[in-house]
Amino acid sequence: MFPFVILLLFLQQDAKKQKEPTSITNGYIALRNRDEVKITPLLDTLVAEQEYVFDISFKSKYVFSELFLDKGVAIRTANTLTIKPVNKTNKTDTATLRIIGFSSNNRILLYHQFIIEPIKNLYPRVAKKHTLVLMSNNALERNSTYSKSMFVKDASFEYYEEDLSDSVIVDGLTLSIVNGSVRKNLYTKKPILTKEMHDEIKSLKQNAMAYVRLDVKVGKKRKSTWTRFTIKP
Repeated sequence: MFPFVILLLFLQQDAKKQKEPTSITNGYIALRNRDEVKITPLLDTLVAEQEYVFDISFKSKYVFSELFLDKGVAIRTANTLTIKPVNKTNKTDTATLRIIGFSSNNRILLYHQFIIEPIKNLYPRVAKKHTLVLMSNNALERNSTYSKSMFVKDASFEYYEEDLSDSVIVDGLTLSIVNGSVRKNLYTKKPILTKEMHDEIKSLKQNAMAYVRLDVKVGKKRKSTWTRFTIKP
């Protein structure tokens, strides 16, 4: 009887171990509320196939090593993190961002799990309308390079959308400039390049990555559009 009791207890303990779920983090620590790495804004929900741009910074003692997104693309450029998630279903999915940083004799593994919403009306897919950010009637194309002399004081910004018949009001302009390890964000409610924006561009001594976002009202709907490009001195 006694050996049978021991065998029964052993089997119960073994069954318990099998029921314990394996952690999907694999040694990674949740990114939220950590000060080693900051992502701003740290969103929880993203929409598939949309490109998101975040600020990312590391505590001074840590050196960036690598990052990856298991469902989609994540790219770090200086203090900017660009994410484009993928969801190949018509249901809500998840994607995990993992970041590795090193200090002298230490490393930190961090993760953040996003909820990925599917593209609306995915089946059938509707072709996306072509949109542009215009500055003084010049299109600021993504991933292009422009001379800083092109950005004159009081230059006007407009929103263009293919086959658009509704009225358009631009009521917000954000200019972000990444110069080396420094990022500066400038905002105005008018679609006009302000003196501060102009002076910041004029002071550039080397190539810098720039982002322009327009907040617009199209008919009764509100939306934002942005473009990314390089400014050369």
